[in-house]
Amino acid sequence: MDGYKRMIRSLVLAMSFLLLGTAQASMEPARFAAVEQNGAVIAQFDTQTLVYERDPYRDELLVNVWLKPTPDNMLDSYQLQHYLFRMTKREIMLLDQVDYSRSGGVLSRITKEYSPALWTVPLPETVEESYYSAVLKYAQAHDKELRAAVQPKADNKKRKDQLAGLGLFIVATNI
Repeated sequence: MDGYKRMIRSLVLAMSFLLLGTAQASMEPARFAAVEQNGAVIAQFDTQTLVYERDPYRDELLVNVWLKPTPDNMLDSYQLQHYLFRMTKREIMLLDQVDYSRSGGVLSRITKEYSPALWTVPLPETVEESYYSAVLKYAQAHDKELRAAVQPKADNKKRKDQLAGLGLFIVATNI
């Protein structure tokens, strides 16, 4: 009977450690968050690289994020997409699209420079609208931390002085 009690205690102790380890692992925030559409996961975005950044042309913050669409099982590759999302207006901008082989080699890369002309409105019930909704929901839930990490806006007078010291002339225009 003593051996039986010892075995039960050992099992209970082992299960306790197992459950404790599982509870601690689930308490850590997930690095990747799912983007769903019609109940299916269509992509994931990286919560550790999601940041707010200042729009260079407007006085507003943008959400900068990388997404990984769910790969097609028929293809032997996957894709990462780099987006900017406007928070004040429902608009998105695709900056980078990189295709990778399963082994991690770059197959192709399309990169666009930021331009106000690249903003597009995500159409209703499209993949892009699902991306926008999921990312903005996450950003709103973590707004305080994301705002705290935003770099202060560059001091234009200081920058002009630095450039003047290099012998560069700056022409100011009001457009």
